[in-house]
Amino acid sequence: MSITTLVSGLGTFLVVFTSLHQVRRSAVLLLLVILMAPYLSIFGLDFRTEMILLPTLFGVLLLRRFYLGLAIPSVIWLLLALWLWLFTVSAIGIMSGVVDSVLLINAYAFVRPILIVLIFFNLDLSHDDAWRLLRYFAYTAIPLGLLSIGQSLGIPLAIILTVEGYTSAFRTSVANLLEATGTILRSTSIFESPVYAAVYFLLALGTALLWLMVPPEKLNHKQRLFLIISVLCAAVGGLLTLSSTFFAGISLLIIWLMFRLPIRRKIRFLLISIVFAVLLAFIVSLLGSHESRLEGSLSYQVSRIVNLTLFDTRYDPERGFLANAIKAILERPLTGWGWSRLEDVFVGDSIYVVLAYYGGIIALGLFLIALFFIALAALRSGFLGEILLLWLVVFLATGLGSPSFFIPRLGEWWWALVGIALADNSRRRRVCCIK
Repeated sequence: MSITTLVSGLGTFLVVFTSLHQVRRSAVLLLLVILMAPYLSIFGLDFRTEMILLPTLFGVLLLRRFYLGLAIPSVIWLLLALWLWLFTVSAIGIMSGVVDSVLLINAYAFVRPILIVLIFFNLDLSHDDAWRLLRYFAYTAIPLGLLSIGQSLGIPLAIILTVEGYTSAFRTSVANLLEATGTILRSTSIFESPVYAAVYFLLALGTALLWLMVPPEKLNHKQRLFLIISVLCAAVGGLLTLSSTFFAGISLLIIWLMFRLPIRRKIRFLLISIVFAVLLAFIVSLLGSHESRLEGSLSYQVSRIVNLTLFDTRYDPERGFLANAIKAILERPLTGWGWSRLEDVFVGDSIYVVLAYYGGIIALGLFLIALFFIALAALRSGFLGEILLLWLVVFLATGLGSPSFFIPRLGEWWWALVGIALADNSRRRRVCCIK
C-alpha cells in the first residue's frame, strides 16, 4: 500500500469521524481532502473521494437537522430544474430510440452541486470561518505550485508522487505526457489536465491577490508571507501548465482586479504586479535554463493569443474537434441529446458546449439564470462576494475550454462558496426584518 493511499484513507476517515461531532470542521476538511487527496483505492479499484465523502456528510447533516429540516435557497430549485430537464431529455431519448444509452455518471455530476450548496448553506458558517477557508484555498497553491515545478523539471519525487497519488483511470493525459517526453512538461499538478490546473492556479492567484489588496481583517506577518508565497507559486504553477487558458486568463484577472479595486488600491496593485512580474520572469528564466523546451512552448502559447487562434483547435468548423458536437447541437438546439454520446461526436469539456449538447438552450438558460442570482447574492456579501465574483468571471471565461464550474474537486470549492454566500444573504435579510 502506497503512502498516498494511506493519506487518502486517513483523510477520508477524519472527515467521516469529525462529521459525527463537528459538521462545520468536517465540511472544511471535506474540501481540503477532495482537493489534495482526490483518489481512494479500495480493493484495487480507484474511487474519487467526493463520491464517498459527499453523500456521507450530507446524510449526517440530514440526521442532525431531522427535526428542524433543511433550509433550501432559491438557487437550488433552478439547479434541480436543470437536473430534471436533463433527466427528462435523456429518458425520452432512450424510450424513443433516438439514443441507445446514457452516461449515468453525468446524472451524479449534476446532483453534486445541489448537495454541496445545501450542505454549506445549512452549516451557517461565520465570516471568520469563510475567510479562513478562503485563506486555506490560497495557501494550497504553495504545495500544488511546487508539485507543478517538479513535474515540469522531471524531478523523480514529483513524478512518483503524481503517478502514485494523482494518476488513475481518469488521468490518461498524464500517461501520454510521460510516454511522449519522459516528464510532465505541461504540468497538471493534481488535476486531470493542464487546462484544469490552469483554472485552479488562476483562482488561487486571484484569491491571494485580493487578500493582499483588500483584506477583510488585519493580516499578521505570517499570513501575509504565506499569501505572497502563494501568489508566486500560483503564477509559476500556472505558467508551467503551458496552457493558453492561463495566459489569456491572467490578462482578464488583471483587468477585473483593476476594475473592482478601490482607486487608492489600483496604484498599489500595479506596483505589486510589476514586482511580481520581475520575480516571475527571473524564476521562469531559471527554470528554462534547466528545461529548454519550456521557452519554446511558452512562446507558442503567447503567439496563439496574439494571433487570435486560441480556439481554432476546438471551434474551427472544419478542423476543430468540437465541429461534430456543434452540428449535433444545431440539429436539436432547444432540447439537446441528454446524457448520451452519439457516434462520431466528441462533446469535449467546454461548459457551454456540454450544456447545449445535453439539454439545449433550455439547459443553458437555466444554468445562466442560476449564475445571475448567484452574482446578485455576491454583490451583497462583502469580501466573500468579491471573491465569488472573481471566481465567477474566471469560470465564465475559462468555460470556453473547460467545464469550469464542474471541474472535479475545484467545482466543489465554487459551490461551497455559493452556499456560504447565499447563507450570508439569508442572515442579512433576517436581521433587516428584525430591525
